[in-house]
Amino acid sequence: MSAVAGFNISAKRMDLFFSITVVSFLLFLSLLTSTASAQTPEQRVNLDVTSVTLHPGSAWITRTGTLSFPAGRSLLVIEGLSISADLSQFEFLAADNSIEMLGLQMQPRSTTTPEEDELIAQSQEIQYRISTLNDEIETAESELDLLQSLASTESGLSPAVDGETLSNLVEVMSTRSNSARQRIRDARIELQELRQQENQISAELSKPLHRGVTYADLRIELVSETQTSSPVTLSYHNDNAFWRWMYDARLDTSAKQLDFTRKAEVSQSTGEDWDDVNLTLSTARFSNRSAAPHLSPQFVNLGQVRRQASSGIQEVVVTGSLVRSASGQVSESPPAVEIRNTNFQLQYQLAGQQSVPSTSGEPFTVIPIDNRELPVNLVSRAVPVHDLNAYLEARFELNGEEPFFNGVLYTYRDGAFIGRGSFAETLPGETTRISFGQDQRIQVRRFDEQQNSRDTGIFSRSNLQEERIRYEVTNRHSDTIMVELLDQVPVARHADINVSIPRGATDATEDNAGGLAGVLLWRMEIDPQETTTVKHYYDLSHPEGEAIHFSR
Repeated sequence: MSAVAGFNISAKRMDLFFSITVVSFLLFLSLLTSTASAQTPEQRVNLDVTSVTLHPGSAWITRTGTLSFPAGRSLLVIEGLSISADLSQFEFLAADNSIEMLGLQMQPRSTTTPEEDELIAQSQEIQYRISTLNDEIETAESELDLLQSLASTESGLSPAVDGETLSNLVEVMSTRSNSARQRIRDARIELQELRQQENQISAELSKPLHRGVTYADLRIELVSETQTSSPVTLSYHNDNAFWRWMYDARLDTSAKQLDFTRKAEVSQSTGEDWDDVNLTLSTARFSNRSAAPHLSPQFVNLGQVRRQASSGIQEVVVTGSLVRSASGQVSESPPAVEIRNTNFQLQYQLAGQQSVPSTSGEPFTVIPIDNRELPVNLVSRAVPVHDLNAYLEARFELNGEEPFFNGVLYTYRDGAFIGRGSFAETLPGETTRISFGQDQRIQVRRFDEQQNSRDTGIFSRSNLQEERIRYEVTNRHSDTIMVELLDQVPVARHADINVSIPRGATDATEDNAGGLAGVLLWRMEIDPQETTTVKHYYDLSHPEGEAIHFSR
């Protein structure tokens, strides 16, 4: 038979032969791989977290250590990394340039916290005690069954048993029966308590804090030209951390002085505690978008609307470099802080080592940043159209090149806690205003003098509304006070509507105060026990028969 004919006849056999060959080849490769892996030296280490750069919504974490490397290929296993570590943004560096990284892999593994281990041990003890009590109840119930069986045959006792023996027997049976019932009652009470404890432990174990932490081992394949020892750093990104500003503003009204303290409120739930690390606070935010959006041409046509296909422009996002923190001195309260200021971000390098535990939500770690004494101007501000109370404000100008960012604000006036609010971002050179609650010694009263609505005009009829409000502001302080009073006039959005200020009205210090159309501000210095009057008048006219409405 020819080779060609044989091939045609044995096609199925050839397929089988080919499959066996492929499988054998794969097994051979697997054997080579396993042999190579078995021969690759493996080093398992746990690098300590030594520095952290904390951003408003994430952290850049750096671990360091000094390791020994054999010549050739080796496998470095860094243990105990948080599973939430983002290794899409990471950096592994060896001081020895002859060490080269070939590849890496994350291997998750679960573990339990010490608190969880203790709860599990308590649960096991409770389970054992419950089992023991159930056995005791079963034994006591069997004893009762036996005693009841003997009692049922008591009438059939032999006449040879005298009365004293019978009396003793009844007494023993009664005592044993009462004892068995008492043991059952006590056991059932304890069982109920144990089941309540078991439910509490189960509820506690179900909380996120006690579900254990899933860690990961980072396996890095390396190659080194020679056997060497080298310092290494591993840095990576983690989203489960943040910091924000917290401010304490303590006002001394007599000295017109403001004690202003800045703090950083830090929290992290990365699953790894930061113990004695160099901590840097950065105002830069990580973002998936680092470039401004693109705009495509917009066309308008008459006729049928057609949807155009997108132009297929691909956006390339380039992320900026990150700055690691450096060592500092021993921390004080507030600690010395090195401020690195650029046109686009600020970094606060805290002195000494800081510790921030990994928690689930609260509590936060509060770190003092700095403190400054500021001279302020005091102003009592009232908006009587909404509230007849006046509110004390302390105002100061922010000097220097460093802005103050949004944060939580706690205010104190002459030693008394006023409340918790928010602090708005303030740029250098701007005037900062902080409110310190009601000024109860400024009295504001409102009087409606006249409100008319009548028709006017000879050739064209119009409707005129006259608003006449008088405010009286009295200073009950022992010294002169600056007071600001605000109200508003309607802003016409139609040419046929006219708003005017008549004679007799008190001229406003500022029109369109704060950049808001129609808002009027009267600023006045009022001596002790004096009263200042503000006449808030305006006229509003519109065509007769036309309805008007007010809107915000």
